[in-house]
Amino acid sequence: MTPVTPVDLAGITALRDVIRRDVQDLDSGSHHRLQKHVQKLSKAAEISFAEYALLERRNDFLQKTNSEARVRRSTRPKVIGTARVMSYEDLERARDERALRDARPISKRRSSTRAVEHNTISEPSNVDQTNIDLVSVQEIRTEPVVERHEEYRVPTARMW
Repeated sequence: MTPVTPVDLAGITALRDVIRRDVQDLDSGSHHRLQKHVQKLSKAAEISFAEYALLERRNDFLQKTNSEARVRRSTRPKVIGTARVMSYEDLERARDERALRDARPISKRRSSTRAVEHNTISEPSNVDQTNIDLVSVQEIRTEPVVERHEEYRVPTARMW
């Protein structure tokens, strides 16, 4: 009867003991049995080495992942800014402040070409570009705005 291929250390040591006994009683019948036992031992060793290699690869992968996580945790986060929900009034105020910033005269240190580029790139606004103050911007914004109510249509792609 052929023994089962061992999968743990106790099974391998038991198979080794069986092979030792077979070597001592070596005759024609035990020679065939010895061959089967040696084959089982070599297969068990091969499986053991394969499992060891897989476990070693898995440990290397986990160690690499852990070291990456450690670096990520050790770097300090940089806070760029804070996000917040803005009401309509906040949006209006932000637009007014932006209009004031855009309406300021360009400093004399900038070259004239850069000033021309700045004026052409910025969006056209209904704010006068000369000396402006907050009161006039608020007056412009408080005028009733006529909105066009067009029917909204979902953009669709053409299918040919």
